[in-house]
Formats: sequence, structure tokens, C-alpha cells
Amino acid sequence: MLQLEMIDSLKSAALETEAVAAVFMYGSFTQNEADKYSDIEFYIFTNSDFDKRTWINDISPLQLFFTNEQGTEVAIFQNMVRGEFHFLPIEEVSLLKSWEGQITFSDIENMILVDKEGLLRETLESIEKLRPNRDTEANRNLVAHQLINNLLMTKNFLYRGESARAHHQMHAVQECFLKMIRLVEKSHREHWETPSRKLEQDIDREWYNRYLECTASLEEDSLIKGYRMCLKLATDLCYGLNIHNDTLDVLDQIKAN
Repeated sequence: MLQLEMIDSLKSAALETEAVAAVFMYGSFTQNEADKYSDIEFYIFTNSDFDKRTWINDISPLQLFFTNEQGTEVAIFQNMVRGEFHFLPIEEVSLLKSWEGQITFSDIENMILVDKEGLLRETLESIEKLRPNRDTEANRNLVAHQLINNLLMTKNFLYRGESARAHHQMHAVQECFLKMIRLVEKSHREHWETPSRKLEQDIDREWYNRYLECTASLEEDSLIKGYRMCLKLATDLCYGLNIHNDTLDVLDQIKAN
């Protein structure tokens, strides 16, 4: 696979570059889920500054290279593979430990691409909770609160006549649905961070069809119909997950007005 050749090239370049202390790889290539359409994604820890664009271009010729709004270097290579690169001083490798309990760390051996001083392995091995427990009362209610918030925002945009804005906000509603469905089904929580990932294979067809009913086009009638289906699905999911009554009371108010 083309991406695997690029990963090998990056590893070789990192080992040969004195300014690079460690490389942490994340994403589908560490989870054994990658295919020919997958991105390559890295945290590159450095001990001195260097020309990042030239370094990445030497791995594979660049078509486009820029820093996005989150400060991540994004590369689109001439072969149309996409890459994300986070460059940080090696002193900030402990940043990874702050993710404990928030994200799923897959196979550590796959994540450690280069570790010249052993600091990357030391940090990862100090993380006790590699897989967060998503099915807790606190987490279920947090997702429900986010759902209620997004439903109310969508409703206000619809009433205001801002169809495009309502359509955009419905995506946030749908993301909450996907997490709640995964909780109800008690399976495939490894895709929690990107809940639409492999959805067609991960969830029961009945839930998939109900999710489909909550999608809409920009046409006003479609938006209204989709939003009404969102309210129905929200009710069923909240009851199915035993969400707190105060949250259900807010949902009832949204439905009533």
C-alpha cells in the first residue's frame, strides 16, 4: 500500500534527522483499519527547529502544504494521499498523558514509530487507562446534554428561517445520535471519536434506518420532517439510556413549543 511506503520513508527520515527525537503515529494505521483511502497522521517531537516543509516534501513530493486553524500542518501529496503533522518540542511529549481517559490508545507498538531517547514509550506506558469506559452514567448524560443543546439550537435556527444554519447544526445532533446508538448497542465503541466510522457495518440496520430518517436536504419541508424525526429518536434514546429526568423535562419542553 502506498501509505505504508510513505510511513516507512518518514520513519527512515526521522531516524536520520538529528532534530527529530520521536514520532508518534495515530489513526487508522495504528488500528489495523487502514485502506488505500486512509490519511497518515503523526505527532513529531523535536529537539531543535528545522525546515518542516522541505523535510516532508523529501518523504513524498507535496502538492499542497499549509497550517490549519488548529495549528496542524496539513499535507496533500502529489499522489493525493493526505497527511496531518503536529510538530512539538520533545519536552511536550507528556501532552499524550493528558489524553488518558478521553481517547482510545490502540496498539502502543504501532504508535511508536521512532523513539530515540525512550521518552515516548515511557510516557505511553505510564498511561493506565488505554481504553476509556464510555458506558458510564456521567458519559451517557453528558452526550444527552449535548444532544439537547444541539436540538434547541437547530430549532431556533429553523424558526428564524436560517435553513442552511439549521442544516449545519443538525450534523451535531446526528453525531450525538451515533454515540448514543453505540451505547445502546453496547458494541463498537472503538469508533467513539469518529462515530460515523464504519457505521454501515457497526450498527443494527434498524438503528441505521432511524438515523437515516434524521437526515435532511436544505429544503424547508425536508428540514422540518428530519427535525421531527430527530425529536422522536432523541426521546427513544434518552429513555433507553436512562437519562436523568431533568434532561427529559427539557426535551419535552423543546417538543412542546
